[in-house]
Amino acid sequence: MSDSRKHHKSEFNTWVAMKYRCSSPKSDSWHNYGGRGITVCRRWAESFDNFFADMGSKPSPKHSIHRINNNGNYDPGNCQWATALEHTKNKRPSRKPQGRKPQGRKHGFRASDVTRAFLVAKAIGIHEPIITICLPNGTKLAVGSASAFQK
Repeated sequence: MSDSRKHHKSEFNTWVAMKYRCSSPKSDSWHNYGGRGITVCRRWAESFDNFFADMGSKPSPKHSIHRINNNGNYDPGNCQWATALEHTKNKRPSRKPQGRKPQGRKHGFRASDVTRAFLVAKAIGIHEPIITICLPNGTKLAVGSASAFQK
């Protein structure tokens, strides 16, 4: 191990992790880096000393490598050391599925929800409840005993 690696172990570990997440599909972070086309510039990929010459020492142990343009590559013009707070200001928008129901709720409710509603109704003194369930397509489904519908 070269002297620069020994004396700058944290920066060296950052360099190794950066290269791994961009070049190895085995990395748990691959889908956010190499899988998105994020690469490490040739100068840095080939030499820790080049990486360290461009980035310098971390200002504190709380700093980690930060890409200014989140869709850009790891290169001298797009990287700086940043704290976790600075990182949060530069995130990609989350891709939460729109209009989808939680897993396990094909129709937006579970049979156990209906059972629970009947038990609650009975506990508060409603002996023949009619429970209306609104389905995702706008249809209303009424559930209850036959005698409850005759009233």
